[in-house]
Amino acid sequence: MRRGMLLALVFVFAGAVLFSGCETSKGVAIGVGATAQGVVKDSKTTWDGIKQADAWVKKNLW
Repeated sequence: MRRGMLLALVFVFAGAVLFSGCETSKGVAIGVGATAQGVVKDSKTTWDGIKQADAWVKKNLW
């Protein structure tokens, strides 16, 4: 019984810390957002590179 109470207390405390807008959850959200923006920028850059390579092949090899 005591172990269950301690586990419940730890769970409630950890939930309060992580979901109350503390720096930890804010940092995770910022990191995920930055990663998503980076993926979009990289895909645009990659697509532009593919188009340029295709244009070069059409111009020089055809």
